[in-house]
Amino acid sequence: MIQVTLYDVDLGCQFHKLYFAIQSNSQTVETHLVSQLPISTLIEGREFKIILKDGSITIGSISFPPKQLNKQLNLVRWITLFDPKDDQYDGNFIEDDIEQPRILLRIETNYQYQQKMFKNNLLSSCQLNQKENTQQHIDKKKVQQILDDHKDMQNKYNSLKEDLLAYRDISQQEVKQLEQEKQSYLQENKALKQQIQILKQNELPIHDQQQKNGTNNNNNKMK
Repeated sequence: MIQVTLYDVDLGCQFHKLYFAIQSNSQTVETHLVSQLPISTLIEGREFKIILKDGSITIGSISFPPKQLNKQLNLVRWITLFDPKDDQYDGNFIEDDIEQPRILLRIETNYQYQQKMFKNNLLSSCQLNQKENTQQHIDKKKVQQILDDHKDMQNKYNSLKEDLLAYRDISQQEVKQLEQEKQSYLQENKALKQQIQILKQNELPIHDQQQKNGTNNNNNKMK
């Protein structure tokens, strides 16, 4: 990862509308109208090319191949622009270039910055994961609570079901017992009625005989 910042331009000529373009891997990354400096661009790659244009006319360009950016750099230099057909940088990053047109450029292949970005991304990822884990923990607790509630409801239902079954059995027993007692009472009552009827039948002749005997005695007394 390379950070490129344009601080100033020194063209040695007049210009109308100046554009600053950056390419990486032969593709244009960004194009800026040079109206307010500095201009900073972050490049994901190991090479880049800068093109300076006045409108549609190319003033010059400069290319930095990977071999020149394979070490840690953090510097500000005046860099001369060349013809786009042969624009590879052949300096040593130690001295400023003095030929015009040139640009004041900062190149930072800052691994500390990259590590900082990595740490920030890692921290953000950890915070996100922590947030997700917290949410997952909350969701897990909710699900577990629902399962526990369902289990309690199931246990209560089973217990209630057993109670209802037991109550139903007891009720049937009681009804059956009452029915048996009723039948027994009816039979006893029937037997008692029969006995009473027999007694009444037996008692009637005796009573008639007593009445007859009583009449005869009275007649005899009158004689």
